[in-house]
Amino acid sequence: MEDVQISRNFKLSEFIYSETALEKGIDNTPNEQVIENITLLVIKLLQPLRGLYGKPIVISSGYRSKELNRAVGGVYNSQHLVGQAADIRTTNPQELLALLKSSHLMYDQAITYMAKPNLLHLSYKTTGNRMMIVERK
Repeated sequence: MEDVQISRNFKLSEFIYSETALEKGIDNTPNEQVIENITLLVIKLLQPLRGLYGKPIVISSGYRSKELNRAVGGVYNSQHLVGQAADIRTTNPQELLALLKSSHLMYDQAITYMAKPNLLHLSYKTTGNRMMIVERK
């Protein structure tokens, strides 16, 4: 699959790459609908947030096929399955979350993890965004 530049700071390959998929021989190729969802996630949420933040945002997990989602212990209804979510790593996810809260950007969920302090899960849907912030252990 050709590596498509979605926006100034994000490429499609960042959302598809998975060490787990490579290690286990899992096909993680998205279909056209998933690519469209990833593109919307980037254009509507991640790139504008990256612009406000002014620092790198690294995608640690984007799209996951059903098999990959099972292999990494993802929930059965994960938005990763349809390309609507990304787990991102950054030096200060709380700062990024504060920026998100103060922005007028639409998002579905922002999830922080105490066990993974440099990780922030962000999701975006075409309709019905809940603007939900969740803190997990």
